[in-house]
Amino acid sequence: MDHWATTTTHRIGKNIAAVRKRKNMTAQTLADRCTELGVAMKRTSIANLENERRDSVTVTDLIVIAAALDVPPVTLIYPTAQAGEPIEMVGGTTATTFDALSWFSGTAALTPGEADEDVALIQNLQGIRSAESQARRYLRQGENEYTDDEFRETMARHAVAALGHALPYRSVCERLLTTPLPIPDDLADLYVRAELERSSTPGVL
Repeated sequence: MDHWATTTTHRIGKNIAAVRKRKNMTAQTLADRCTELGVAMKRTSIANLENERRDSVTVTDLIVIAAALDVPPVTLIYPTAQAGEPIEMVGGTTATTFDALSWFSGTAALTPGEADEDVALIQNLQGIRSAESQARRYLRQGENEYTDDEFRETMARHAVAALGHALPYRSVCERLLTTPLPIPDDLADLYVRAELERSSTPGVL
């Protein structure tokens, strides 16, 4: 297990170095940005992590470094560019990097059949986000200054249809979440239209 922990930390350090260099940031700049975000960090701490002189990394360090680099924290553990490569997820359990990333992100269980409710909840939350992102894309298309009212309304209808796909996901989340997921202010009126259309469609509850 110690070997797995050390190997994982070293991999994270290499990934941090790769992202930092890709973004043309110095170790000092990265450390300063982490400090600005609320976690005091020295350049030597970054250098030690990148050069395999640390055998562990705290969750808070990982999160703040990812924020400073403007990347999802999970990609510093499991790089998406290496999705097809084998990796040791935990001591003695090997899978592809993509499978490890999916498990860490909550979209797949470590063991089939386990944690099904948690995975289902996350998948539904992702469905909501995807539908709302699609709705916003339609709205942006309709906001172009060169579009006419008819096109704008067409894009609004597409946005309403996209939110219609989010409604079943929201129904599941309402049953599983302890606190209801709020409706975004910018989509509130369109959600009302989507609800009205669903209630007026025969066979749709």
